[in-house]
Amino acid sequence: MMVQMLEEKYACTIIDSYTHELDQVGRSKCHLIDSGAKRTIRCVVVERNGHVNYLLEIDVTGLNKWISTKCVRQIDTRNWKEQFSLIKKGVVTKSLGWPTQEMDAMFGFKKHIGISHPKSIEGESTGIPKESILDWAARVVSKL
Repeated sequence: MMVQMLEEKYACTIIDSYTHELDQVGRSKCHLIDSGAKRTIRCVVVERNGHVNYLLEIDVTGLNKWISTKCVRQIDTRNWKEQFSLIKKGVVTKSLGWPTQEMDAMFGFKKHIGISHPKSIEGESTGIPKESILDWAARVVSKL
């Protein structure tokens, strides 16, 4: 729904969108949700004003913590598949946190930004109130 707001309200173009499962790293089990299914990471490739950005979101189902949406401002996208693979591994290695140092090394300092994620509320169809999604979209677009 937030991605739809980016398109409709902020004239962003969604170039691509995909979801990958997180794989086990070492003996860690944080890549799994309570049901035993693999946790996922979603990537949405967004263009705004001629700039391509990658929005990353980690599935936090069953967790008591929130992980910010990550916006990667990438100029050279030739190595994105390899970089995304390293990010996925780093997320699990960091016990479901962003691998900041590794991302600094890949993209450069301040080329990836955390954007606070709205709190979910039970009873909402998406888990997030609509007004919070609007605020979230505004925070995201301000970083693109």
